[in-house]
Amino acid sequence: MSMQWEFEKSPDSVIFLFSITYAIAIIFSVGSCWRLDNVRTKVWVALCGVLSTGLAIVSGFGALLLLEQPFVMTAASCPFMLLGIGLDDMFIMVSCWQRTRVLDSVPSRLSQTYSEAAVSITITSLTDALALFLGYMSPFGSVQSFCLYAGFSVSFCYLYSITFLGACMALNGQREAGNQHWFTCIKCLKICLQVIQKHLAFAALGVVIIA
Repeated sequence: MSMQWEFEKSPDSVIFLFSITYAIAIIFSVGSCWRLDNVRTKVWVALCGVLSTGLAIVSGFGALLLLEQPFVMTAASCPFMLLGIGLDDMFIMVSCWQRTRVLDSVPSRLSQTYSEAAVSITITSLTDALALFLGYMSPFGSVQSFCLYAGFSVSFCYLYSITFLGACMALNGQREAGNQHWFTCIKCLKICLQVIQKHLAFAALGVVIIA
């Protein structure tokens, strides 16, 4: 009787806790990528990073449910783990982007970002997915379900990080290159002249400016 009660209670509690966790993740991500500069701030990249993780969870769970794989309540804890992995990938890519030169073109900055971030993201995602898929060999059904759902979700998380999130960073880079406000996308003309003059002055001195 108590086991049946736990199974009936778990879905509601998981949804409630995940909603709170997701809200905290959004606040933390936006706060970490926020800048006083209305052009160089990475608010949209942070939001897309959280969205990318959510898409990975939905895709991983949806694919396995479509294949009629059994779902055990232990697998409901996967989204909490996936949220941490996805945000970690996002912060790595943002950090690598910030180390590129502002005056370089968006394709050049994105290629430099991928050259540094892709290796780290690939290795961590590969090892995580491999460990989880090996865990599927466990004789316990609950462990098998958790590892299978988590492994597929990690794989989708990696896929979305190098495709969807990268595309979002490129669009945000185009906005920055056009010196547009992060929210209204209106050009900041006065600031634009000041920023260009400052960048040219630093470039003449051989100083690399990051953003």
